[in-house]
Order: sequence, then structure tokens, then C-alpha cells
Amino acid sequence: MEHLGPGGGRRPSSFHCGTFNGWLLGVESAHATLDILVEQGGLARLEELGELVADVLRRVCADRGVPVQVSAAGGVFQLWFGGRPVTSAAGIRATDLAMSAAWHRLLLQAGVYKLAPKGYVGLAHDQGHVQELADAAAWALGMAVLTPLWALIEWQDNGGFERWSGNSQPGDWEPWILYVGGIWALVAILIVLMRRPDADSNEMVR
Repeated sequence: MEHLGPGGGRRPSSFHCGTFNGWLLGVESAHATLDILVEQGGLARLEELGELVADVLRRVCADRGVPVQVSAAGGVFQLWFGGRPVTSAAGIRATDLAMSAAWHRLLLQAGVYKLAPKGYVGLAHDQGHVQELADAAAWALGMAVLTPLWALIEWQDNGGFERWSGNSQPGDWEPWILYVGGIWALVAILIVLMRRPDADSNEMVR
């Protein structure tokens, strides 16, 4: 400990600072956390939960014919939209990032907050929470097919067509936009219905 801090009197020394350094409650909380993780099987449980989440997400996407790569390590997991293994930053950039952004926005609407770069599970979670994630992920995946239509609506309502053509006002729908949007919506709904799993296989967590 004499090597830590500017007043240690030894050279070389390491400057170490932090808002809660030496705070007794924080230290005891860390000790309790380590006890749960190491001595009470918490790390093994996190591995189990992480793999369960990864398997559930793979099944949800496979049931809908969407190629994904899912990885998990302990309580951390992530899903990438694409058919190739992701092992590098270049591999991440090669995935469907637009689909990922739409899926994460829809997850939030479904009541599931997941960071775009990664997701977490903790010891407070159980299979019921994983099932909720499965249901939200399945709904978001289905609705993400309609994202191009949503983007078209937002573009029109924000005056995109007016700026592009000069003969429309924000919120005024040109006939061709209605036709294209309607056809796209019908096709997307048919795709979602055709890819919907049977009722007997609807349970994601076994």
C-alpha cells in the first residue's frame, strides 16, 4: 500500500484516486458481492443465465428465418444480425447495423432496455425474465420488418418530400407514397404471418 498515493514516500509510486476510495460501505459491498459470486456459485449461475439468453435469442431468430450471431460470456450477451461469425470490429461493421438499431428501439418500446453494444443479465433475473426477453425480442423482430414503412412515414411528415420535390407540404401524402407504403405493409405482414411459429413451439424457454 505504500506504493499507492502521492504520499507513500516510495519511488516509483502509483497515484490512485476515486470518489469512494476507502469508503467502508463500498468496501463491504464489494466483499459481499465477491462472496456471492465466488463462494455461493454466482459466477456459475451467471454463465448459465447468459447461455440461456443466447439460446433463446438464437431460437427466436431461427423461427423467423433471420440469420444472427449470438455470443455470451458470463452475464454479458450480444446479438448481431448477419450470417457470418463475428470475431472482430470489422466483422461487427459488416453486420446489419440498421436492423440492429431498429430492433433495439423496438425492444425499448416493448419494455426491455438493452444497450446496443451488449446486454446484461444478473443474479436477480430468472427464467421468467428470460421469457419476457424472448417475447419482446420476437415482437421486435417481427415489427422491424415494417421499419422501412415507418421511415417513409417519418420522412414524409417531416417535410422530406417537400424538400425533395418542391410540390408537397409536410403531412400531405402523395398518392404514390400511399400506394408504395400500403403494398410494403401488406407484404411485410404476410412475411411475419408466414414465419410465425406454431403454437406448440411458442414457448421459448424450456
